[in-house]
Amino acid sequence: MKRRKGFTLIELLVVIAIIAILAAILFPVFSRAREQARKTACLSNTKQLGQALMMYIQDWDERFPLLGCWGCGGGANADDPMYSVHAKIQPYTKNISLFDCPSADTSDVVAEGNIGRIRSPLDRYLGSTGRPCPVEWAGHWIDIGFNYWVVCFWDFSYIKRGGGGIPPIGGITLASMTHPSELVIAGDSVMMNGCAKHIIWANACSAQCFPERQNDDGARHMGGANLVFADGHAKWLHWRALNENCDRFFNPQSP
Repeated sequence: MKRRKGFTLIELLVVIAIIAILAAILFPVFSRAREQARKTACLSNTKQLGQALMMYIQDWDERFPLLGCWGCGGGANADDPMYSVHAKIQPYTKNISLFDCPSADTSDVVAEGNIGRIRSPLDRYLGSTGRPCPVEWAGHWIDIGFNYWVVCFWDFSYIKRGGGGIPPIGGITLASMTHPSELVIAGDSVMMNGCAKHIIWANACSAQCFPERQNDDGARHMGGANLVFADGHAKWLHWRALNENCDRFFNPQSP
């Protein structure tokens, strides 16, 4: 009788070891390739957002959109679904999905309701109803924010004179910016409150950012972020560039 040949235990273990080594080498490559694709898709969205902003300011005498209320917990316009900059440029974008970043670990989802509301993790923790937005946005994700130093704190002289709140005469003009090609208008963070750390490391930080989170893994896209600038162009920047020149990138009146 002929004996049927088969693999020995040692041969099987060698094959399994080779497969494990190949998997350990290739999986990070596949993961990086997948994240590169997400980064590219998000950059395409931000480029469209930059074009929409340019169309908006051309229709509004080169003035950028102004946030309708601060915090929106109460007071004038607190329940106006068109208060946000996102809503004001919606007629130019025609697509709420532009604000959905596939690499966002911490996102704001628009809650269901009579008036759609963006609810952040902090809103849910505090029991807040969130910020108002158009009801048709319900169920979508908002992962991109606008520079508060442009859409809120635009008139620094007004603030220095002791003015409270936001002056009701419109947003900052393109001509009044000292460096529009370097000034960030929007990017990979739901809240872009000036030069805060949670903007630079958007996937790892909230109000506080511990030193161990200030690294490539904490940034939105492979160590950096996709950003829209005041002249309409969009590009990716590493977190070190943002951190070292933060005031220049976010302050519209930086020298």
